Amino acid sequence: FGACGNLTHVILPETITSISKYSFSNDSNLNSINFPQSITDIENEAFKNCTSLVIEDLSLPNLETLGQNAFYGVSIKKISNLGRLTALPSGGGTAVQNYGKKDVLEEVVLPETVTEIPSLSFANYISLLSIIGIDKVTSLGDRSLDGCSSIKELLLNSVVTLDNSAIIGMTGLRKLVLGENCTTINQYNFWGMITNSVELLSMAITPPSLAGNNNMTFCSAIYVPDASVDAYNTATNWSAYAYRIMSMFYYLGYIDFADPNVLQVLLDAGYDTDADGKISMEEAAAVTSIGTIFGGNNVVTSFNEFKNFTGITAIPTNAFRNLTGNSKLKELSLHPKAKIRNTHKSKNND
Repeated sequence: FGACGNLTHVILPETITSISKYSFSNDSNLNSINFPQSITDIENEAFKNCTSLVIEDLSLPNLETLGQNAFYGVSIKKISNLGRLTALPSGGGTAVQNYGKKDVLEEVVLPETVTEIPSLSFANYISLLSIIGIDKVTSLGDRSLDGCSSIKELLLNSVVTLDNSAIIGMTGLRKLVLGENCTTINQYNFWGMITNSVELLSMAITPPSLAGNNNMTFCSAIYVPDASVDAYNTATNWSAYAYRIMSMFYYLGYIDFADPNVLQVLLDAGYDTDADGKISMEEAAAVTSIGTIFGGNNVVTSFNEFKNFTGITAIPTNAFRNLTGNSKLKELSLHPKAKIRNTHKSKNND
């Protein structure tokens, strides 16, 4: 039925399992066709240049194979079901449109059986907003998401390797999560983005190998596991961005206390209202008076995190009085609204 210029409407039988290559290619006036659930195979260029065909939601629950350019030139807004597909068709730059027009497609749902996104698969799909199931994918091929400028959040929880330029040109990206199993970030991934626009959350305890020609200035912040901050700060190529690397505590809204003794005092005082063993920014802001819980303490050395207790407007008498012992309080940072009143220095104070 290829190049049937007058063909506008097709009804496929409910028993059909395969649509061969070129079956409806260049049927430029075809505007209506059904897709029975029995379909398992759609071959190369089956619907190529069916430019009048508009599909709001492509659902193929028993699909097993999808050929290259099967839907080239077709307007597909959403692909909700690719059935039992185990491998996506290979990409190929501007000459390939495996999923229809690149300025129409908004959402793709990947089958759980797909573990790899091949090179150039979604390159320049500029209207694509989300790829559901990408968090299960273990590998992104070269330029696989190149130019997907409408995607704002990318959760790569299972990715082991980001191949060359896998996420280059994602100008709309604002949050990127790399899972704990990520070991390699190859060259030119952090290019073609907006400077200081992306929050990077790297869950890997051991810093992934980072190729030198990645420009991490596109990251506004790099959040890493609390115990791995020093490792990232000194790792090859990560070290150049140490000023952007910080504990995941900050992203999650928790305060990372330099002196663990301070945290313990606050926990003992009951400021950890949700009993999770940490003090959040919200919990700190809810404190209106620090009282005298630090009075007489002989182990606390610094409390620069005091500036996060924004609900405190005054520090009472004796709040930090008589800090004795070999290690006395040496550092204390206040937030701008704090007012010190009725304070005085005893012979045991520094």
